[in-house]
Amino acid sequence: MRHGEAFDDINNTFGGWADDKPTEKAMGDAEKALEKLRELPIELIISSPLKRAAIPAKLFADALHISIEISEDFKERNTYGFLTGVNKDTAKKKYPQLVAKLSDLNFTIEGGESFALVRQRVLSGLKKVIKSGKNTLVVSHGGAIRTILREFGQPRVANPEDFEIIEITNLVIK
Repeated sequence: MRHGEAFDDINNTFGGWADDKPTEKAMGDAEKALEKLRELPIELIISSPLKRAAIPAKLFADALHISIEISEDFKERNTYGFLTGVNKDTAKKKYPQLVAKLSDLNFTIEGGESFALVRQRVLSGLKKVIKSGKNTLVVSHGGAIRTILREFGQPRVANPEDFEIIEITNLVIK
């Protein structure tokens, strides 16, 4: 599950490792998602440590009376490095060529994290989930979710802006 609306979404800033609390809308969406989650046989919740994911995950764990683990494996990619928290329009004016390169998965900005490292980290976390054998809810971020979906053959079609509300992706290992 991806966290809901983040402050970088509404403030037009680069998010990545920005560690803002979830917005009021995000928490409202989490409450709505909780009703769907009550219908699922969830045994464990694993969350990114970033507040926009961890706070809703704690809400779910408390309401469902199940354990929660915080895992760096499912943290968002540090895509923006030194641009984290910077207004996107300002960055485009000040660093136009640099901002243009951000959509390239093979590009790593100063202070950022390469896609290869993110892929390794996220897939390591996914392997741990699979090995546990538990029905696990992972509360994470668009970048981590897209990384997992790519491994299952899903093309890169979604942008972070496409994820305005919490959404649930169900992966079943056969």
